[in-house]
Amino acid sequence: MGSVLFSVSDSKDSPPFIIRLDDPAVIEQARAILRGEETAKVRVQGTVITRQAPYNPAWSFHLDPGSISFFELAAEVCDASTQHVQENLDRVGHDFLPEGRWCPWSSRLVSELPAGSACGFQRPNKEQTSRVARELFAAFGLNMSPAGWVAGIDSALNSEADLLTGALQARTATMSERWADVYVQDIRGALASMESDLRYFDDLNYRLANQSIDIYAQDEALRIHNEEIAAGWYTVAAEIAQFEQTAAATQKTGSDVVKGIYDGLFANPDVVKAFRDPQQVANLRATTAAVMTYSPYSKLHDDFKTAGFLKWSNALNGNTVPTPLPVGHVGPDPMETPALVFTMTQQSALCEIAWAAVNSRSGQAGATANADACSNLASAKSRELQWAQADSNFRQERSAVQLQVRELRRQAVEQPGAPLNITEKCRTLRRRFVDQLAEAVARAMVVDTAMASVFGLPWNEAPPLPETWNDSAGSYLAALQRWFVRLDVQLARGQQQEVAQVVAVSIKQAAPTAFAKAVKDLKTNTAKTLSVRFPIAETLFGGLRGARIRGAFVSTIEKTPDASDSWQGVLSAPVTAVSIDASGRRQQIAQRLPPADAGRIQARSILKTPDLVGAAALRNASPIGDMTQAAADSQWLIEIGGKSLLGRSAADLTDIVVEIVVGGLNR
Repeated sequence: MGSVLFSVSDSKDSPPFIIRLDDPAVIEQARAILRGEETAKVRVQGTVITRQAPYNPAWSFHLDPGSISFFELAAEVCDASTQHVQENLDRVGHDFLPEGRWCPWSSRLVSELPAGSACGFQRPNKEQTSRVARELFAAFGLNMSPAGWVAGIDSALNSEADLLTGALQARTATMSERWADVYVQDIRGALASMESDLRYFDDLNYRLANQSIDIYAQDEALRIHNEEIAAGWYTVAAEIAQFEQTAAATQKTGSDVVKGIYDGLFANPDVVKAFRDPQQVANLRATTAAVMTYSPYSKLHDDFKTAGFLKWSNALNGNTVPTPLPVGHVGPDPMETPALVFTMTQQSALCEIAWAAVNSRSGQAGATANADACSNLASAKSRELQWAQADSNFRQERSAVQLQVRELRRQAVEQPGAPLNITEKCRTLRRRFVDQLAEAVARAMVVDTAMASVFGLPWNEAPPLPETWNDSAGSYLAALQRWFVRLDVQLARGQQQEVAQVVAVSIKQAAPTAFAKAVKDLKTNTAKTLSVRFPIAETLFGGLRGARIRGAFVSTIEKTPDASDSWQGVLSAPVTAVSIDASGRRQQIAQRLPPADAGRIQARSILKTPDLVGAAALRNASPIGDMTQAAADSQWLIEIGGKSLLGRSAADLTDIVVEIVVGGLNR
């Protein structure tokens, strides 16, 4: 009895689950269930094999035929619907269905399938391929897509600690809105670099998928080959050849015995003589029979005694009765009985001896030919056996080499630093991408707030944050790029309206009292520097929107200017300032700026252009102090050393002029 297929169901909404039974006893038990003879043990149980079987194409798994049995009651731990097993195949044998044992309580036999009804393989569905993909790629430690493949480099960003909003805000705390225009360039470069990384990652991902699928195919081929080995892949040909060689040798031995018998028979010269001349033998037998009819006569005995019988020996060379012969008196009627006996015996003996001669000679010829054929066949089978054994060795050697090559490739794929370790490259690339992205997003957050406070441009679109991004919406990097394009367009529009101007301020006029006090303190040695806080009226900027400092020039007004002399000092912008955007909205800002060093301050009357100071320290700071705050925070501060390069006192300066270079939007 061969294998038999049975249909099993546990739900009217699920496709039938097909099992294969090989054990005749279990097959008969299944048929008894279908006939209604077995009513207790009617549920199906067995060990799950997590791959598709050709006879059960509707599901991605099947039951090991040798493990299938029927039960009445079973533990709950192995109970599950077919669909639930299908959805959790990656957990089978672990926390779900321990040891792979499955005993669905609701299972029931539906029918026995006709012989030859086993289905062929069908194209796996998406769920099946996704499950295999998850099994393949889960070990790589890379982010997975819902379909089970390695996800893109910009996926699952909310799982990266560096991209959480709190971590990004910690980065922005180390940045300044004053450098927003530089950050824009940084973001542009970072986006281009990350786009390149994304493309490279996609290429690596493509290679990784092919590499992993190849390894999966090799692993499955090795598993199947091991089953082939167990079934006799390397030995079956040699085993068959061994049986055939043994059979041929046995046949040859028997043929040799038969041939020996015939050879022994024809080694007897009398036999050979008889078979060569059957007529002579027939005559001899007929004469003997005829002679026997004369046994009642004394003359016959006399003839035998005197060798008179030899006179009839010529009858052996002819076909007639020797003459003269006495007339016999055997029987009621007087007739020539010896002649009759001779003739009949001769005819029957001739046929018999001729047939024996034909059979013997044809038997000898057949036995000789068969012996030769068996000898050749035995030699051929012996050679076939030798080749089968050698071929088995060759195939095992090839398989060993293929296995070694496969393991070398696997090591090249899996070992750290190996040339084919794409996973390692993907992790490194992901880490670099995340670092770049974190810095770019932090800068984008700063630029977002600087659009109004620094650039004076209307803007109300914050950059997308990785922590709140949903991958189902698409690529995060693409979304950030789109945001940056819109921001860049807005900046370009603002640059078309941007103008620059220089605002000159006389310290003595802007803060006469403070200037006089500073001169007095220096003369009385109360202070070592000429330090003056001074305001700059907002009206001096002519309604410029989004005014930003580009730098400043500091010069002195002296009674006796000396081109060979110079002063040193520092210039500080207001700590509390006001930014006015394009719509006229005022925004209070706090700007803790380092002082701008002025290493060479000379008289304004000297033709040489003064040095630009604060191009970096005061970059993009607002020049407009918030006059609603304390003067110490809302005013500018100029400090000049008490002595010049040539030793002159700063107390002798008539005035100090600060020229602020600003840029902004023309109202």
